[in-house]
Amino acid sequence: MAQPPPISYNRPTQRPKHALRLNARPEEYERADPTNFKNKVICGYQAWFLCRGDGPQVLPQWSFYKWGLGLDGTNRTNVDTYPDMTLYDEDEKYRASGMRFPDGRESEWFSSRNPKTTDKHFSWMAQAQIDGVALQRFIEYTEDGRIKLWRDQLNDIVRRAAEKWGRVWFIEYDIAHGGKEDCPERLLNDLKFLIHEQRIFDSPMYLTDEGRPVIGIFGLTLNSKINGAASAKLIDDLHAMGIYVFLGSGGNWRTNPQLQNDAGYKACLEKIDCMSPWTIGGYRNAKEAEFICEQEQIKDAEEVHARGKRYMPVCWPGTSWWNSHKDRYNNVPRMGGRLLWQQLWQAKAKTGADNIFIAMWDEHDESTAIMPIEPLTYQLPIIATQDKNHEHVKMIALDVDGDVVPSDWYLRITARASLYIKGRGEMSQTIEEDWKILEDWDFGPNVHQAPPPPTPQGYQQGYQQPYYPHQQQPYQYQQGPPPPQASPAQARPPSHALPSQASAALDKHFGAKNRRKVEEGVETLQQGFGKLWGKFSK
Repeated sequence: MAQPPPISYNRPTQRPKHALRLNARPEEYERADPTNFKNKVICGYQAWFLCRGDGPQVLPQWSFYKWGLGLDGTNRTNVDTYPDMTLYDEDEKYRASGMRFPDGRESEWFSSRNPKTTDKHFSWMAQAQIDGVALQRFIEYTEDGRIKLWRDQLNDIVRRAAEKWGRVWFIEYDIAHGGKEDCPERLLNDLKFLIHEQRIFDSPMYLTDEGRPVIGIFGLTLNSKINGAASAKLIDDLHAMGIYVFLGSGGNWRTNPQLQNDAGYKACLEKIDCMSPWTIGGYRNAKEAEFICEQEQIKDAEEVHARGKRYMPVCWPGTSWWNSHKDRYNNVPRMGGRLLWQQLWQAKAKTGADNIFIAMWDEHDESTAIMPIEPLTYQLPIIATQDKNHEHVKMIALDVDGDVVPSDWYLRITARASLYIKGRGEMSQTIEEDWKILEDWDFGPNVHQAPPPPTPQGYQQGYQQPYYPHQQQPYQYQQGPPPPQASPAQARPPSHALPSQASAALDKHFGAKNRRKVEEGVETLQQGFGKLWGKFSK
């Protein structure tokens, strides 16, 4: 396996300073308008990072989920970029011994289910003029009750932060890898749960358009298990529920012969309300991005607009997949923001788009995150491993291509573009022309004509009650995660976990692979007894 190339640059003597205000207040920033899609900059929000000690363990092997399943001792990571952890407080940092800083300290990571961290992220979005997020909901996550509970709880954490900071939010289902024919049925059943049980549409900051709440679907045209007729029926079912359908499609949705020759898919594409073709990896530099825009995206926009629908281009900063795919190290360089800048500028200047989808806020494994990232290579946590699956583990910092910029550099670029999209400022064609403006960027208060916070209207008649009418904290762990220094033995085990002696016995007689099935059976029995007890106790 080839080794990642060495990084050559003049080592800076001090860390570039960020411009974010860590003591910002919500009333200092203009609230986004949740009643339409127009003039919106939306970020995809994965929020899938877990850490040991951040609450009840979702699955036994998920101690540092998405950061790296073995960060607590096996010297592996899944991510190529590292967040700027100097911006987080001590009670937001979770330490792992599998990676260490050059001075020997344990590496530090944030957890997506720490409400304080999510609140901080939405504060930065408000400062960067980002209107809100498409909260990702993977359809396969809804199959396992433990994983589903975690994502259900996350909805509430995101909702609270969005309402506090005046950011819009909506659910986007990712079904690209759902892999089953009943995927549409599972999506609809899960959505009904979110509407009736979690009452997500009662949130005053849940995004609507034309009076209809927005639901996103990514991968409908990419899932080979779902045929065109089933796709069209799914859109019809969503429309019957009064839903505005946002579709994240493949980048070749208009030119793919397989799609164009399928009457069901063509009907599906005619029915959706907003089209957002996925472009990640479709070009490798600013020149190629410009070429694809001229050859494909302008035509995409024209066809979507001709149908009376909304076109929302996807913009991204660059990618690197070294640690998760064993190759593709810095395969699409960020080049100091030049790639993202080109896409943001041409989105309005050439395609006429009045909104943008940025992929993503927090995608560190594919390294498309625009949130604050470690700017200096020599301050990254490092490991050297002989793992047969990872001959060499290496991460990238923002200076990897030679430009020494602060950790919030991509939020400055996004803020500049957001003002441009909204018609409140200009944006030069190249980043070099605005480089000095970005260097001096001020994330200070921006309230000018801030609308008052909207009041909940309810999704339909009968949905007037808020999601948590009788309790301020619907989930116990949201009152604050255990201290990051807590040992694994102090963490609360899953309710269905078996004693160590029983686990060892099961491993001996049935094998470790089958123990999880037994544990799940125990959990099912516990749930059944709980329901019986609830009936008799009434």
